[in-house]
Amino acid sequence: MPVPNIPKPPNLPLSGFSFGGYVATFAAQERIPDLLLLMGAAVCHYTDRPEPSAVPNVAKTLMIHGAEDEVVEIEKALKWAEPQDLPVITIAGSTHFFHGKLIVLRDTIPPLRASMPERIKPLSDGINNIRAVLD
Repeated sequence: MPVPNIPKPPNLPLSGFSFGGYVATFAAQERIPDLLLLMGAAVCHYTDRPEPSAVPNVAKTLMIHGAEDEVVEIEKALKWAEPQDLPVITIAGSTHFFHGKLIVLRDTIPPLRASMPERIKPLSDGINNIRAVLD
């Protein structure tokens, strides 16, 4: 029996904030995303839960953290990212919930679009929807 012509699955972006970032790191191990966006990810934070392993592809991962995060301290994010050589973009003066820094957060993501592989650039177009809501 011939294999049916199944369409190629769409690109898979994964994104998570705080606990959602923690969960996204585990999801990325199950299905490697085309883009992994972690904002204020709760890594090296829980003592009663397993720690997420390394991201599957550093080149397709963007980690953003508030420099003044009072919930998941920046040191925790840096400790987790360092062995992976995963860059962490810090937003100066930002707390865990990016209070007063949402526009800065929004504007941090689109400039990175140019450095993304061609096949995932359409995913970053969804950022324009976020821009429209925040504007």
